[in-house]
Amino acid sequence: MDPSGQLNCYEKGCQAALSILGHYDHDKKVPVFGFGGCFPAVGITQVSHCFPLSGNPVNTDVRSTGELFQLYRQVLPSLQFSGPTYFAPIIIECCKTVEAARSQGYFGYTVLTILTDGVINDMA
Repeated sequence: MDPSGQLNCYEKGCQAALSILGHYDHDKKVPVFGFGGCFPAVGITQVSHCFPLSGNPVNTDVRSTGELFQLYRQVLPSLQFSGPTYFAPIIIECCKTVEAARSQGYFGYTVLTILTDGVINDMA
């Protein structure tokens, strides 16, 4: 996090994406996940490539950019980052959400946004 309180590059990316995509989101709920690290505060002590940033797999959503930043800033100090970077688990989780919505008769678009600064180890 930027010690001056300014938005860091991840926060700027989230703000930019949500400022555009948020207008098209019918329920205004955005699931937020982390990857490539441990989250000991919620019992994730092995490196996970897909974990709810809220720490609660039943409630993964935020409803605004402000709520996203609040969650991010609250959780970030307790995360332990680790490589390599694998995207498949987070993509699979997104697909499950899409399939669940489809099974309830909802058809629409889903946009998965992944912000990272590292090498992707499972590009294929």
